[in-house]
Amino acid sequence: MRAARCAVVVTDSDATNLEIALGARARRGDIPVIMRVAEPHFAAMIRRQFQIRRAFSATALASAMFCDLIRSSTARGRVNVAGKTFSLEERPSATESRDGVLLAAARDSSHPRQVTDWSEVGPDEVVLVMSERATGA
Repeated sequence: MRAARCAVVVTDSDATNLEIALGARARRGDIPVIMRVAEPHFAAMIRRQFQIRRAFSATALASAMFCDLIRSSTARGRVNVAGKTFSLEERPSATESRDGVLLAAARDSSHPRQVTDWSEVGPDEVVLVMSERATGA
């Protein structure tokens, strides 16, 4: 604990996680604490009351992901960058849409490779694209 740069607490019990996080904070008041919490409202309360840097609700994180995946067969997830939410989408390179940031390309079952320009992508490949989500989407 003395040399730790951070405490990551991820047992399957919210009460145990809170107990461990508070114990870590009592031993080292300066240590950042990241913990898993099942209930979203409990996670928000813990962050406010105990100055826990991150208290994640696995349910809240997963539900947003499931909603994205249900909306589209090409959806692969989401990522937040600089306070903005972006969707990740896999689509055939032959589609006319060139919207979003091109991240990777792959042919058939080959390993994907990083690409930054559409000129690097063949017509028979699939691409991974990051697009900014509309507000409220």
